[in-house]
Amino acid sequence: MSEESSISKNLKVFLDLEFTGLHRLSTPISVALVVEDGKTYYAEFTDFDRYQVTEFIETQVLSKLTIQTFDLYTDYEPNEDNIKVKGNTQLVQETLSEFLAKYSQNTLEFWMDCPVFTWSIFLDTLGGLKNLPQNIERLPYDLHTACKLFGYDTREDRRSILPNYDELIVEGENNSLNDARISLEIFKKLLKGVSNEKEEGEEDNNESDYAKSPTDVDLIEAEDGNTVEQFTVEVQEDKDKDKDKEEEEEREGKV
Repeated sequence: MSEESSISKNLKVFLDLEFTGLHRLSTPISVALVVEDGKTYYAEFTDFDRYQVTEFIETQVLSKLTIQTFDLYTDYEPNEDNIKVKGNTQLVQETLSEFLAKYSQNTLEFWMDCPVFTWSIFLDTLGGLKNLPQNIERLPYDLHTACKLFGYDTREDRRSILPNYDELIVEGENNSLNDARISLEIFKKLLKGVSNEKEEGEEDNNESDYAKSPTDVDLIEAEDGNTVEQFTVEVQEDKDKDKDKEEEEEREGKV
């Protein structure tokens, strides 16, 4: 999608963070943004609190980091569609803000799987709520709740929602860029379900309208092959006969 075609358009951004724990002192390990227009931002922090690293984080998160070496002057190109950065929080904040500035003409709504921690840490990365660009909606959208509303058991593995889940894993599970992409695919799955339900509802409404208002003589036919107009005339004739019969019986009763 070109920048011109995305101007003044609402865009969804799928955010994922890996951090050092589910507590208020948690520090970010990596952050990823996947925009629905195809652009991505991925950064790995070098200044997270290593004293908070547990065995799980060591084996399931740190082992999934993908940037081995990074040189700001040779590896960073802000105009690329897929940004990758590795450095301290200040560097991540600067490059992340630069990435978001590309969408200054768009209204951005952020979707994520765990807003309770993710959104708070994300805002801290930007330097607080005061530094959140005005074009970004202040409250995030919860993909976890959306899945539950659509009848998916969120306690189950994501494979129950996405049959092709394994094919979508590139960097590995618990990698923020991979998980943000998965969130986008899950959203597409939910959106497709809404579209299908809407189409089915419209078909049901159309069928109901025909049943209640058989006025299209050219398209609707009665079961015996007669047109609706013929069918309607026959029904009216039957009603007239019944009325005549009732009147005749009433006269006979009076006599």
